[in-house]
Amino acid sequence: MVKTTRYASPLKLISAIIGSLFALAACLSPVNTLPTPTPWPTPTVSAQTTFTVQRGTLIDQIVLNGEVVPVTWTPLAFRVEGLLGTIHKLEGDDVKPGDLLAELEMPDLQEKLAQAQVALEQAQDDQATHDKQRKFDLQRAQLEQSKAELLLDQAKKAGDATAVKLQEIQVQLAQLAVQEVEANIDPTLSRNVTKNQLAVEALQRQVEDRQLRAPYTGTVIALGVGLAGIQSLPERPQPHTGIPAYTPLMVVAQNEPLEVIVAGDVSRVNELKLSQPVTLTHYLARDKPFASTVSDLPALNASSTKQADFKDKLHISVPANHPPMKIGDSVQVAVLLAVHANTLILPDGAVRRFAGRTFVVVQDGDKQRRVDVTAGLVVNGQVEVLDGLREGDVIVGP
Repeated sequence: MVKTTRYASPLKLISAIIGSLFALAACLSPVNTLPTPTPWPTPTVSAQTTFTVQRGTLIDQIVLNGEVVPVTWTPLAFRVEGLLGTIHKLEGDDVKPGDLLAELEMPDLQEKLAQAQVALEQAQDDQATHDKQRKFDLQRAQLEQSKAELLLDQAKKAGDATAVKLQEIQVQLAQLAVQEVEANIDPTLSRNVTKNQLAVEALQRQVEDRQLRAPYTGTVIALGVGLAGIQSLPERPQPHTGIPAYTPLMVVAQNEPLEVIVAGDVSRVNELKLSQPVTLTHYLARDKPFASTVSDLPALNASSTKQADFKDKLHISVPANHPPMKIGDSVQVAVLLAVHANTLILPDGAVRRFAGRTFVVVQDGDKQRRVDVTAGLVVNGQVEVLDGLREGDVIVGP
């Protein structure tokens, strides 16, 4: 018996192979998983801030920083330009009227002055010698005249007419001698003294133009070329430095009386008035505040730059019995402007302002309503409510 083998058709074989390939590809391809969905956030309701209207006291006080300055002070400048010579007094040095503070270099001028003074002394000596000799000559002539007059009296008593005539002539001669001595004045000596005196005075004026002297008893408080106030400049001028004419180099001040100045452009200074009471506290005596008053206001036309005469500052007087302090010290100035006691108060953040309207939102049970209010004093984040609310009202914050 013969066994026969049956073969699949080519078409069916190809289909089987393609199906196997698709199955294999499906097994090898990566598995794609769906992303986990993001959960929606749970909505939260923000709690509104509330405030309660309360009664209290509002104190409106301004605290400023001041500086102690002298009431009387003088900037000193050379009247001519030149090179700086010697500075004899520095900041903090006490001075008396006429004390030499500083001078320019002037060796030739000082030498000329010394020579002129010698010439003046010589002329004065010549004048003195002449005057002394003339005085002696006059005394001698006057004695001779007295003697002749006594002899004339004797001759008259003796009755000798000839002797009387002769003695009368002697008296006349003696009188003439006195007149001659009195007229013996040398005008050249006097003119020489005057000429030399004028020369010395002219040179002295030139020297004075190159010197700074204290105008009164006080203290040197500032030093520097071109001072505009009472503070020393950072760089102290050294010898041989060129100094322009009429440019302040030193400031001398009287130690009393004193005053306090405050910058005129700081906040709320324009609210102060003349004679306004203030409280001053020296930084070294914080436990000893003392009372004073506003003595002068900043000038309206003062520039913003530092003025030599402090026209752009607020001035506060310092009483004579003030605690120990000196020029340049720092002082705290406290000004009490208003005290409103037992008044309704709210935080300023609870008050709303829009389109010229001032109002709050009042919580009334489960309802809210807008209420117009009249605001008064506002201090340190607290506002005074003059009208529209009552104590205990609950206000909803913005």
